[in-house]
Amino acid sequence: MRTQTARGPYAQRVSRRSAITAGVRQSDVVLTAALLALSLVQVLWVQPLGSLPVSLLVTFGAVLPLAWRRARPVLAAFIGTAAWLVPTEAFLFVGFVVAILLFFSVGRGAAGWPEGALVCAWGLGVGTVGTLQGPEEPVAGL
Repeated sequence: MRTQTARGPYAQRVSRRSAITAGVRQSDVVLTAALLALSLVQVLWVQPLGSLPVSLLVTFGAVLPLAWRRARPVLAAFIGTAAWLVPTEAFLFVGFVVAILLFFSVGRGAAGWPEGALVCAWGLGVGTVGTLQGPEEPVAGL
């Protein structure tokens, strides 16, 4: 028979997890922290993406969703690629790695092909718009 309240250390640990961290793996958090650190080094000291607030917005917006790539792959890819809509003067050096990991996770963990296809179409559209908004001539960007 089950009781109404959770008892024991395991039950307390499980019940403390919030909806935000549910399903997030420690390895994904470590990977996200490493790529975020590399991106912050780039935007703070090596090659900023624009002004400091824009650089930080794009960096955090593009890299942080990687932590949820296995728990919520479609949402993570949607949010991670939305950062591409912010016009910048440069790009994240590890941005391609982040995009590959996000969309690999969509292919691996999406609930169905329509959901995966929609977020991939979103990524293609946002990538095209982001490229055309870039600092180079539109023809050179494609």
